[in-house]
Amino acid sequence: MSAAKWFVSGFVAAAALAAAGWALRVRPAFDEAARRASDAEELTRRARRETSDAQLWAESERERNRLNEDRVKELERTLSAVSASRPSDPASGGGEHGKAMPSELKPEDWDRTRLNQEIENLTLAPVLAERHQRFPLVVRGLRARPDEAVDLLTQVLGADLGASYVAVAANLAASLGDERMVPPLAARWNVEKETGAQRAIFRALANIPSDQTTPALVAVWSDTGGDPELRRLAIHGLGLRGHKLARSAADGTGGAPPAQRIRAIESLRECAQRGGWSDASLAPVFARALRTADGPPQRKLALIALEGLRSNDTLPALDAFAADAASPPELAARAKRLAASMRAGESRPEGAGIPERGLAEDADQK
Repeated sequence: MSAAKWFVSGFVAAAALAAAGWALRVRPAFDEAARRASDAEELTRRARRETSDAQLWAESERERNRLNEDRVKELERTLSAVSASRPSDPASGGGEHGKAMPSELKPEDWDRTRLNQEIENLTLAPVLAERHQRFPLVVRGLRARPDEAVDLLTQVLGADLGASYVAVAANLAASLGDERMVPPLAARWNVEKETGAQRAIFRALANIPSDQTTPALVAVWSDTGGDPELRRLAIHGLGLRGHKLARSAADGTGGAPPAQRIRAIESLRECAQRGGWSDASLAPVFARALRTADGPPQRKLALIALEGLRSNDTLPALDAFAADAASPPELAARAKRLAASMRAGESRPEGAGIPERGLAEDADQK
């Protein structure tokens, strides 16, 4: 073999070995680099997609927030318009210093349709009608039209309506105090079966000043096994009328339980106040109650009534109570001051005879 052939053969063999070396060592590195480049491109595409998705989400959130802000602004405009057209809420101080908005009619200017609507709303309230914030406004509206009020409430009491309507009508009648409401109330009382409505009716009959209701009050009070709440209302009504049964319950001779006795004392006190403290026949009742009461609350109410009556006939009872070591010190001192004031010929102080709010109600729980 010539030298040239040996050279060519050697070159070919070297090329083959180089190719084999490239395949064994260089190609994997090349492939690895290519794979890494491909992965980098994929990561770049993924990052772009994620950036795009994030931008879309952010834009979506901005749009949602914008829509929510628009809804809030629209709601605020709606509420402002409703507030301007609604009656002022005396409990929340609506309007300037709690006054009615200029666009709101005064209750005295309400027509029959508006009164019907307000009474309907009272029947739907989740609280007792007389505790509803609009109850006194409805009473004002009815008092401005007494004849129309009697006609409206009479229709409600005579209609085949639910107990809530009857109770609301009865409570409104009690607040009106119009004697013309006694017949429709009595008629409904004779047929009403629901306990809450019965009590509302009887409360109205007890509070409306009328001798027409006295027989019913006596009958309920005389039923010692009857509903305790109805008996409490009965003695209250009898006390407002100065009835002898209320007097015996107050002075302790009638055997009334403490809760009923204190109600009798308070109602007789109110009777004396309504009469301008001129009924001297009530003075001995309170004087006896002062000495024989079941506890300090009853004694305090009796003493307050004596402060209103200021009858010299009660001086011996006041002196005895003030000197009794068993008397509550505060009340004993108060009785002593009253006796001294009466002996000095002083006039009745303003507010005398009127208990602080809640005294009788708190005592009912004792």
